[in-house]
Amino acid sequence: YLVRLRDGQIWSSASGVASSLNLTSSHVHEAFTRQRMFSAQMDASELIAVLQNDAVEEVEEVMVVRAFATPTISQVWGVDRVDQQDLPVDSSYTLPGSGAYNGAGVHVYIIDTGVDYNHQEFSGRTGTGADFTGSGTGGYNDDCNGHGTHCAGTAAGAYVGVAPGATVHSLRVLDCSGSGTTSAVISALSWMITNAETPAIASMSLGSSYSSFVNSAVQSAVDAGITVVSAAGNDNADASNYSPASASASITVASSDSSDARSSFSNYGSVVDIFAPGSSIYSAQYDSNQGEANGYATMSGTSMACPHVAGAAALLLQANSGYPAYSVGSALQALASANKISDVQGSPNYLLYTLGITSGLSTSVTTTTTTTTTTTTTTTTTTAGSSCSDLSGFRDSYGDGCSYYDASPGQCSNADSYRNENGLSATDACCTCGGSSSATTTTTVAASSAKRIGGAPFGFLWGGLALLSIVVASLSSSIGFPR
Repeated sequence: YLVRLRDGQIWSSASGVASSLNLTSSHVHEAFTRQRMFSAQMDASELIAVLQNDAVEEVEEVMVVRAFATPTISQVWGVDRVDQQDLPVDSSYTLPGSGAYNGAGVHVYIIDTGVDYNHQEFSGRTGTGADFTGSGTGGYNDDCNGHGTHCAGTAAGAYVGVAPGATVHSLRVLDCSGSGTTSAVISALSWMITNAETPAIASMSLGSSYSSFVNSAVQSAVDAGITVVSAAGNDNADASNYSPASASASITVASSDSSDARSSFSNYGSVVDIFAPGSSIYSAQYDSNQGEANGYATMSGTSMACPHVAGAAALLLQANSGYPAYSVGSALQALASANKISDVQGSPNYLLYTLGITSGLSTSVTTTTTTTTTTTTTTTTTTAGSSCSDLSGFRDSYGDGCSYYDASPGQCSNADSYRNENGLSATDACCTCGGSSSATTTTTVAASSAKRIGGAPFGFLWGGLALLSIVVASLSSSIGFPR
């Protein structure tokens, strides 16, 4: 199970959690301190006791995640489509900036089944990874399924990738069958917050049914400066019922086919941010020791659409050093080809377009459907007996107020990673962290129906990666999108 504690509940170790909830340390598998969450194995009586504990806000069963993909024809048309605004494709792929931007210096983390680091598509461009599956077979750099290698090829392959200069990292959360858990996904995102080389992009071609825990982990990653791209799912259904697709901080990608129609399998809806090619995508194939070394395969799914957008994000981050993660989605949508996709089923009608990526992009990108106004507000509070007063009503991007930092002053060192939509962190607003009530907030208010990512308005289509089907096991629900 995944357990979230109420605001203000602080701990420094998994054993501390266990003690406070009358559990033994063997129950608690992992603690995610910033998110006030932990994973634990509990029987029915222990679960009831935890649910009745006043310190507990929410409990969710760990779910299984799985990857989608169906081999079809062999035609490299996806990268060909995203460098031009209209059909027909011209059988070539042109990098933006007259070829200057290829993703070099940007790190793309493929959260999936692992990546075959020995494939020629990634030669000399692989980085540190990790395995969160607990499986004795395969490894983060030795894919035993193929899904992760295929996605990595589309994102950053030397010959078939959108960003052929980016560094590929593998965070393995799915086993050889393409199945994993929501807990493993959260672990991978938490690992990135601490260990990722920057600028960093998380490409997640996987999913489960809706999980507030997974969505919170996505938000924390974006707050920490990581761009997160997710597949919308492959059930021809509303993507708001899936995670991480439904996470407001995620750039959610839906799938299109070679005729610019929504792929028949692709999920859809208002949580989608952008479309990208996902039907019959040709990319790298893993080596299963059956003679496929440096081979290629064709797969379909939103799992295939997702890495197109992850690669585009790498191009953008190379061209715009220091660009904030929460603005990447807005920028890609503003650059996208509008109204090209048929049968969008209520999704924003934007198709990924990479050739318009350039340096000097604004971090406050808006579309013609969004208007903004700016107001300045100064709030002052007084605390009796104190020479310093906290800014009244302050909350950081994770929702924590000054009381959180009062209880855990050590978190002040990380506070600037959690600036709210007014641009303030605890170092501005909370006395414990060196701030005060004299902080001035400049608020940008967006009038738009688009979802928000880290406070920035944007609306994108879901799709591109092969989504996961849901398999419920005892104490575990699967996450993945295989078809």
